[in-house]
Amino acid sequence: TDSEAIKLAFSIFVIFCLASSATYVLNDFKDIENDKKHPIKSKSRPLATGEVSKNLALLIGEQAKDRH
Repeated sequence: TDSEAIKLAFSIFVIFCLASSATYVLNDFKDIENDKKHPIKSKSRPLATGEVSKNLALLIGEQAKDRH
């Protein structure tokens, strides 16, 4: 039915968002030292600026990864 197709499409969308978010967070974690040295990224990346701690980034990345 249409409602089942909509639920499936929404579920796929949510899974994609979680997976991509986990990838971005973990990539930023991996690149933190390079980002700190970059003239622009050092001011705009939450990990590089210290707005978000490394532990919180790992927790967010792992939680998002585990949800999909």
